[in-house]
Amino acid sequence: MALGEDTSRVRTGTGALPRIMAAMANLGISILRLMGVENIKRTIGHLRLRARTTGVMQVLLA
Repeated sequence: MALGEDTSRVRTGTGALPRIMAAMANLGISILRLMGVENIKRTIGHLRLRARTTGVMQVLLA
């Protein structure tokens, strides 16, 4: 639930988009695990807060 799956507007039955979104979420979680992150939900929440306050590009380039 850390990625907001319940509030997502991507619905099943709309082609490949739900599968693509799931694959992207799994990729992001895997990257965090490879980085040694222990609390993924807290880390995602922190990254969301940073994205809202500093802009997405600055977070991605940090």
